[in-house]
Amino acid sequence: NTGEYSQRYENLDLDLVTKFSSDLDDVVESLSLENIKGSYPILIKFKSPEFTYVYHGQGLPPKGGVHSFKGWSKKRIDEMYHARNANVSFEQRLPIIQLRVQAECLRFIKETAMNLAPVIGLQIDSVEFKSYSDGYLVKGFKARAGHDVAVRISKSYRSKFESYIKFRSKVFEGTEIST
Repeated sequence: NTGEYSQRYENLDLDLVTKFSSDLDDVVESLSLENIKGSYPILIKFKSPEFTYVYHGQGLPPKGGVHSFKGWSKKRIDEMYHARNANVSFEQRLPIIQLRVQAECLRFIKETAMNLAPVIGLQIDSVEFKSYSDGYLVKGFKARAGHDVAVRISKSYRSKFESYIKFRSKVFEGTEIST
């Protein structure tokens, strides 16, 4: 029913969608591989409005200020941060890696208008770009279905997508997670 779809889009708050897209870009930019492997706390900086989210790591209390962890001395908290900062293993950093991957996934969905299920089934290691109209046709392999799939992306998104492919290959290198 085309009337049903047009009514849904009429009620869509485009300013909110634009803001959300900008926030996704901010999350991705803040969570570079260097920042993910850097010291806790990890800062996620948003441009509009100017705001910084501080990720302390799973199970770590906030550094400085008043702590809600009764009986925890500043020394104990500092020791925990030191131990966590020394451990840059994949397992230790997985929650913040997942946040970056989820933001990238949502940006891809926004760009391609694909549903989540088919996006999850794509294999990134077999992507190729072909010029198409005002953008690119991206071909990849859909693992579970066992066939190729093609989606259109804009010229401006290609560099973001290639950056994600590089990030993913570096961060998941040596793990059992397929690229």
